[in-house]
Amino acid sequence: MPIMMQSSPISLSFDVPEAVRELCQRFAQNDVQAFLVGGSLRDLLRGAPTSDWDIATDAPPERVMKLFPHVIPTGIAHGTVTVLFRGQQFEVTTFRAEAGFSDGRHPDAVRYLGDIRADLSRRDFTINAMAWDPLTEDFYDLFGGRDDLQAGVIRAVGHPEERFAEDGLRIMRAARFASVLGFAVAPETARAIETSAHCLANVSVERRRDEFSRLLLGGQPSCGLRLLRSAAIMVHICPLLTSVLRDDAGELHRDVAQRVDEIPPRSLALRLSALLLPLPYDAALSAWLTSFRFDRKTQKHTSHLLQIFGLPRGETTADIASLRALASAVQREYLSDYCDLLRTWSRTQDAPMPRDADAFCTRLLSADVQGAPLSIAELAVTGTALMQALSLPPGPQIGELLRELLAEVLRDPAVNQRDALLSLARQRALRVRS
Repeated sequence: MPIMMQSSPISLSFDVPEAVRELCQRFAQNDVQAFLVGGSLRDLLRGAPTSDWDIATDAPPERVMKLFPHVIPTGIAHGTVTVLFRGQQFEVTTFRAEAGFSDGRHPDAVRYLGDIRADLSRRDFTINAMAWDPLTEDFYDLFGGRDDLQAGVIRAVGHPEERFAEDGLRIMRAARFASVLGFAVAPETARAIETSAHCLANVSVERRRDEFSRLLLGGQPSCGLRLLRSAAIMVHICPLLTSVLRDDAGELHRDVAQRVDEIPPRSLALRLSALLLPLPYDAALSAWLTSFRFDRKTQKHTSHLLQIFGLPRGETTADIASLRALASAVQREYLSDYCDLLRTWSRTQDAPMPRDADAFCTRLLSADVQGAPLSIAELAVTGTALMQALSLPPGPQIGELLRELLAEVLRDPAVNQRDALLSLARQRALRVRS
């Protein structure tokens, strides 16, 4: 059992939406305890905005469902339901104790409790092991979570090896919290993460992927990656990254840290591409994107960015037509991401990039480039129009004609007129026939 630092409550006051107080009043009117816990309480303590409200209660799920007319049994097997109240969603979980994590992920037995202090004792990190009653303003902090929150420290509740043995996903959660909050991890907890890496084998790929994705989209991904850099951990995430994450001293490589922290968190694919840039885009990398079960949109976006990043650029000498051709290959929807990768890559110490990457990207994003048609879909003629005008059957010849017309338009956008393009197409079709 973790050692308790504060078993009795102190009084704290927070401003919360009226719906939160009304929900807790509904519980109190029925002799039920209700406390704010988890991320919503962390946000209140940090003065950060929150919209997700987590409630811990001594009422079992069946009673919660009787107290409110609109309840979704989202995790009822483990004591959690979602209450729809005053236009908001509240995740409500019964105080519980857990025992016998034989699969290293889920408790073999869950027992409901009547004491918030016992419920807090089972939680993963001190910054999550706090509770506040909005009605009485009683604040419970058994393990120094508020001090750790103020100090920017992630610390396991009690013995960290036991916490990670109970649920290997907590390793990924620690790294995600480090990234999202920009916190350091307490030394004993960091050491336990290293020695408990094998616990990740019990966690599904989907859960590992979700936590890794949230880590990459955090404010300081390097803080999380620093925890996961060892080969023993990366074998459960992305073994391909093992060779590029660490420097000669075994620390997170400075270039990796700078790149993932600086790249805009516009999308998971962009942050993921920044992390994977040092690796060759080959069958192994493509297979990992699939095996780690990223959604198809993220796979496509990431794969495209990694492949086009290796295209010849001619940064200092490219004429406007060459820039349009490059922009066409990059594709309009990916141009901003491509330029962000170029700029970020050029700022890393060992990047084989010219120092005028900013100027090059400015040219690539200029109106002279982006104002021109960049794809076959933007041509003033379609494949159907070519077949009708030239009496050609469907086939590869139509595709080749369209590509040739696009090349002409990239050289001179003024050519992108129906009559001009049909005239060029006739000339090329006649040349092919002859």
